[in-house]
Amino acid sequence: MRYQCVIWDWNGTLADDLDASLRATNDILARHHKPPITLEQYYSYIDSPISRFYEHLFDLNEVPMSQIGVEFQSFYPRYFEGLHPGAEELLQALQRAGVKQVILSSSHRANVERDVRRLGILEYFDEILAQEDLLAESKEQIGRDWIAKQSIPPERMVMVGDTLHDYDTARAMGTDCILCAIGHQSEADLRTAGVPVVTAFHQLQNWLL
Repeated sequence: MRYQCVIWDWNGTLADDLDASLRATNDILARHHKPPITLEQYYSYIDSPISRFYEHLFDLNEVPMSQIGVEFQSFYPRYFEGLHPGAEELLQALQRAGVKQVILSSSHRANVERDVRRLGILEYFDEILAQEDLLAESKEQIGRDWIAKQSIPPERMVMVGDTLHDYDTARAMGTDCILCAIGHQSEADLRTAGVPVVTAFHQLQNWLL
């Protein structure tokens, strides 16, 4: 096996939720009497921490991130339906091969766990690492703290994500990185990282197995 551990990002990587996130964002904008944004604008604004994204849309002194986080979670579950096609099959194949699997997310832990349980895929993961609030801040420190306690060397691990923040997180942990142009950041942006980029989920199997 190339890797002993796969560290999965959740939103946009395993979870097919780009459309859900865009629609929830536009619902927030509508609530505040602001015009919707396009997918192209979404791609151009996306950043980490997510407050940098919302700085393009709101004065955060008037509409704080604590409020935006609550509003986003009131809309997002209406639209989010499930995983990318082929995701569960790959999770199964990795489990059969004895590969450890972990979710590392900037989202709220309770929300990630809720969706993982609802989709019936909890059994595939050894751990779910995520934030304890709704602010969606950087997950680099969570990753560094976790990997320092592991017996598997970082060079035998890979971070799989859909944003440049996932690449930065992989660098912080000392792991390999594979980026998926199927989620919250454009393929053109992801290609600037200089790591493998896949454009369909099924392409991951060749890299991971």
